[in-house]
Order: sequence, then C-alpha cells, then structure tokens
Amino acid sequence: MAKKKKTKRDPETSERNRRIAIGAAVVIGGASVFVGTAMGVDLLDQRAAEMTVVGDPIVEIVYPGSGDGESWMPVYEQDTLNERARAAVRGTRALTATPLEEVGQMLASSGWAEGSPEVRWTADGRVRATLKWRVPNAVVRVAGREYVIDGHANLLPLDFPIAQSNQFYFTNASESKPARAGEHWGGKDLKDGL
Repeated sequence: MAKKKKTKRDPETSERNRRIAIGAAVVIGGASVFVGTAMGVDLLDQRAAEMTVVGDPIVEIVYPGSGDGESWMPVYEQDTLNERARAAVRGTRALTATPLEEVGQMLASSGWAEGSPEVRWTADGRVRATLKWRVPNAVVRVAGREYVIDGHANLLPLDFPIAQSNQFYFTNASESKPARAGEHWGGKDLKDGL
C-alpha cells in the first residue's frame, strides 16, 4: 500500500482562502436575508391589506362647504365625482399607491381641482381626497347655453340653459369656448370683466 505524502500548506495562502470563504458566506447570507425579508414583507403587507380593506377601497372626497356644512356644489356633480372615484379604484390593491394615484388623476382632470389634489389613506383603510376647489364665478353665454367659469376664467364642468344658472354672465366672448373643463377661457374681455 502506498503512503500519501503530506503536503505542507502555505500559511498565507490558507489564511487568504479562509478570508475569501468567510467573505463569500457573509455576502451570500446577507443577500439571502435581504431577499427573504423583502418577499416576506410584501406578503405580510398584502395579507394585512386584505384583512384591513375587504373589496375595493371606499373613497371619501371632501367637498367644499359654504360655512354651514352645506356644499354649494350641485349634488348631481358630487354623485358624478363619487362614481368616477369608485370606478378609479375598482380592482386596485388596498393600501398601495395605485388607488391614490388613480383618484388624484381623476380629480385633477375633472376641471374642479385648482392644483394637485391631496389623496391619502386613512387609519380605517379609506381613500380620502382633499383639494382646492375652483369656485363658480360667472357664466359665458354661447349658442343657447351658459358655461360656468371660475374667477380666473377656467371652464368648469357645468353648463345650463340660458338664464338658468343664476350667475352673472358674459355674452359675445372674444375667444371660443375651451375644449375641456379645467382649461383657461382666453380673452381680454373675460379677464377684465372678472
């Protein structure tokens, strides 16, 4: 039987290999913990959201008041915004940013918002939207209708038959009606009149 020869190891090489092995183990272990934690937190968030908010989130829009708790905004316009907000969050994940973004974009494009709406989750799992509302100031009469504008001549999403708005009115505006609610209705005559 042949005897194995013992090889003498270089102490520096052995120490270097040991450090490399320890370093690799720490990196692999750290990455494993990070990935595992991230996956676990996401799963935990999802389960907590499902338990907190069953079904689609409830959206609460803070409407403008006239000081006595009553809103000057027509009820049918509030109902329209409420339905659009419910449609915006339908099928989204609770307690994520998606419902907040959807409601914010819907309100910003409605023509009622001056600036960006503030949309947040409440402690009880509702979506709450607050914004600076554009307030009706006057109407512009065009082709048998009265189109409502705010104090900066932005078109609001309201129009009425002639003499039904109960607002001060402009006739023969120098510029044509904007294409969408929220857009500025140009013209020096409207600016000076407001």
